[in-house]
Amino acid sequence: MRKSASTPGTVSAPVGPYSHSYSISVGGARIIFTSGQYGVDPQGKVVGDNDMYAQTRQTLLNLEDVLKAQGASFEDVIKTTTYVTDISRRQEVTRARADFLPDPLPTSTLIEVSKLVEPEYLIEIEVIAVVEEV
Repeated sequence: MRKSASTPGTVSAPVGPYSHSYSISVGGARIIFTSGQYGVDPQGKVVGDNDMYAQTRQTLLNLEDVLKAQGASFEDVIKTTTYVTDISRRQEVTRARADFLPDPLPTSTLIEVSKLVEPEYLIEIEVIAVVEEV
């Protein structure tokens, strides 16, 4: 089994001792786990103050870069877990996801939490992807 970690330079650097994604190779496939991403630009500044749609789009753009660094894309995503601070705004999340996640849609879990690591963060998304090794 091969393991690798990745933190692309196109995404805000992690605060703390972790990487943006981790992959393991098992039986001819790589399973990629991402850490939760937020709606921040590469410098770590929040995109869309109190705007769930804008933060969701930026979060998905960050995930796109994290996946790309592992040789994957949203086509390879099989599971998403989304944490929001206000579940009544889930339609904004759904609208942004529609621009990124292709059919068939991955399995998904949406969870409301009281707060995220920074008070201005409205959403955090992590994904699992599977890529066939060549």
